[in-house]
Amino acid sequence: MLKQTGVLPDFGWKEGQTPEKVDWNGAKAQFDAAKIAGIKHVLVVGSMGGTEPDNMLNKLGGGNILVWKRKAEM
Repeated sequence: MLKQTGVLPDFGWKEGQTPEKVDWNGAKAQFDAAKIAGIKHVLVVGSMGGTEPDNMLNKLGGGNILVWKRKAEM
């Protein structure tokens, strides 16, 4: 088995399932629904690396995974 270092897997997103749609828009919809329902507290579990724009996860599929997760956390 050959192991390559520094090579990202080929990765893509299904229609409508990009990190922006799932992690940002999805979280925002939940926060908006909680507000309408009168819920005063919401627990958000974050991801390590959300403050690192050059994190490897942001490069997968060009989706900026952690960028959108971090936006939802703020």
